[in-house]
Amino acid sequence: MTRITCDQPSNKPIAVRGVNLATSATIIAEAPDFSVPDPNDAGSRVVVAGEVWFGSPLYLYNKNAAARTVTVSILTEGGATITLGVVQVPAGETAAFPMQGQSLLKRSSASADGDRLRIAASAGASIDFWATAYERRADDHIGVTA
Repeated sequence: MTRITCDQPSNKPIAVRGVNLATSATIIAEAPDFSVPDPNDAGSRVVVAGEVWFGSPLYLYNKNAAARTVTVSILTEGGATITLGVVQVPAGETAAFPMQGQSLLKRSSASADGDRLRIAASAGASIDFWATAYERRADDHIGVTA
């Protein structure tokens, strides 16, 4: 994700939604970092850690006539993959994967990407998804590292 240049990072809602989820792992949310004015040096900028914070579950709607599964994982800033779970979604139903309160972080100014949330369906064109998330400064977490 590109660095966001702004005067003040805000708690901005972002759209985490899609239709016809693919069978390959699809990135649906990624943590940014922010370039903001340095309060100690007028005219210069500093990079601060960012996060995507989830305020709701990740909802998964199966519009197919057969049950499907969805794999939910995080690709960390360091490149490791963590599988959070595999959800069975009955035909014609909506499942809620518990993402509320979870954060994706971007702490290293040297890395190109922060933590990324990925999902994949067992069959293509059968799952729609949505969640409520917020893009914000990661004040409660470790700062940006060089």
